[in-house]
Amino acid sequence: MNNTVREHLIDLAHASKTISYQELANACGLGLDMGLAHHRNAIAVILGDIGTHEYQAGRPVLSAVAVFKNTFEHGKGFYALCEQLGIGNAKKLERDIFGVQQITACHEFWKEPQHYQQFK
Repeated sequence: MNNTVREHLIDLAHASKTISYQELANACGLGLDMGLAHHRNAIAVILGDIGTHEYQAGRPVLSAVAVFKNTFEHGKGFYALCEQLGIGNAKKLERDIFGVQQITACHEFWKEPQHYQQFK
């Protein structure tokens, strides 16, 4: 798991913020260009690992904090991950704006000083 990305996402959630995939790649020095399909796949793997780790630990899906720049929506990979984790059907989760619910859950969880200190 990429701990640099995880910690950056935690800091963003703690501050009740989101970040675009490209901004995340830049901020964490990943050297990825979201204009390239294989780079989008690379960040999807990183975010998938983090989302899985957090969900399996009983915390919100932290990768929800990363969104598309102009639409503030999640990629299909986010919903596919949630389906793989057993949360629900990807298409239904997308229709029900589950990603927005997870952003809120991340913000609420990570703004708690105890959670931030204990799990970061």
